[in-house]
Amino acid sequence: MNRYKVLMIVVLMAIVYMVAGWVGNKMEAYLLHKYIITDSYISEVKTRYYPKEWVMSVLHEFNDMAEGQEAVLFEKHKIDRKITIEDADDLSLLPFYLRDPEAPTYIGRTFENELNCRIILKTGMDYATFRTTLLHEYLHCLDFDHTEGDKNDLMYATDTESTEVSEENIKGYAKKVARKIWKNLKN
Repeated sequence: MNRYKVLMIVVLMAIVYMVAGWVGNKMEAYLLHKYIITDSYISEVKTRYYPKEWVMSVLHEFNDMAEGQEAVLFEKHKIDRKITIEDADDLSLLPFYLRDPEAPTYIGRTFENELNCRIILKTGMDYATFRTTLLHEYLHCLDFDHTEGDKNDLMYATDTESTEVSEENIKGYAKKVARKIWKNLKN
């Protein structure tokens, strides 16, 4: 065999190894997230703009809406997935010179993997908008996806700060979360 063929075989083996590793990591992350680490607990609140009291007040109020069960965990329990809550002036991932002026403006973002979930809230929101945005992003950490159709649903994806989410809708989500957490802690 000449050197060129040996080099090509080594390169192909390296590519196969990298792709197999990537696929394996993605499958492991999916299985961990869906079947083992299904819930999360509040690990840290690192907000500079919003008072920590606002964050804790919203989360405790969400717990109260769950009718005696926990919708927010503040301690680790058996669950290893941490939630960190932060705020930032700009939530765009692209530098300003690459942004599309017609693109949506983010007021909340969730970055998650199998071991942690990071919520970032845009600074400058009033309390009502802050509250619904925090709860919306918190639900993303618990595997709730966006809904379609009802613009007044807590999990409706919106690029505006004005939403009319009813207390009954929020209470409904608190009950769903509490049932899910209770079921998973029981297992």
